[in-house]
Amino acid sequence: MAKKWSEVTIEKMIKKGCGSGTVEDYIPWIHIKDVPSEGNSNRPEGWKTNRTHQLLSNLEFNVLLGYEWSDEVVDIREQFPLDRLKTIELADKLSIRHSVYIGTDVKVVMTTDFLLTVKSEDGNKLIARTVKPEKKLSDKRTIEKLQLEKAYWENQGIDWRIITDKEIDENFKNNMIWLHNHKKPQGLPFDPGIILMLTEELKSALYHTNETFLSCFARFDNRFNLPGGTAITLFRHCLANKKMKVKNMSERIDLTKEVLQILDVNFITSLE
Repeated sequence: MAKKWSEVTIEKMIKKGCGSGTVEDYIPWIHIKDVPSEGNSNRPEGWKTNRTHQLLSNLEFNVLLGYEWSDEVVDIREQFPLDRLKTIELADKLSIRHSVYIGTDVKVVMTTDFLLTVKSEDGNKLIARTVKPEKKLSDKRTIEKLQLEKAYWENQGIDWRIITDKEIDENFKNNMIWLHNHKKPQGLPFDPGIILMLTEELKSALYHTNETFLSCFARFDNRFNLPGGTAITLFRHCLANKKMKVKNMSERIDLTKEVLQILDVNFITSLE
């Protein structure tokens, strides 16, 4: 059920800590249950934050996947609230109508889809990213609100830009979806020592084979008397944690192909 917005509601959310904190302690300003979402909403477990992310569309999820993979991104804060007094002031200055909550005269607490902490040569810095389908960028009202958001972050001295669906690499996205639930060793009912041993054995098996992935995985499961599919699950876990690496994440990971066509075996040896 959508949240009933009022000044009292906003004050309660601030006291609750919504929009504050970092990494696992961050509380998004908006949760999926608060608003009707466009497209399918998602609540994935974050690789970097170790908490559940509140994503209002498939496009937001697709963008998040890139941030999860990037070694430069340190923290991901979604649905980040902007200071309402500042957005009201900027709206007046820019002659832009400030949004209100539907059925009320309460000014909206604007949010930016992602506030990221990223590594830089001078240490960590913040960047802000807004996600929009490209078709929406021809809508006058959408443009006005984006102008207001842009002005807000410029005043904060923080880099801001829009990311559209046209920037999503389909192969990378599908590879990451295939990996995303395997950061933790779900489906591997072994203690950490056994997982480490099996990981080293799998790296060796893949490095020394001319077979397809599927053939190698089947032989590996038989060799160690493992349930069918264990080697594939372990492989996904290794890729998600960058214990193994494919040559190009923008090419589909096809397990029917020979290992040497897909896997970066030089990366495996560099970890030894």
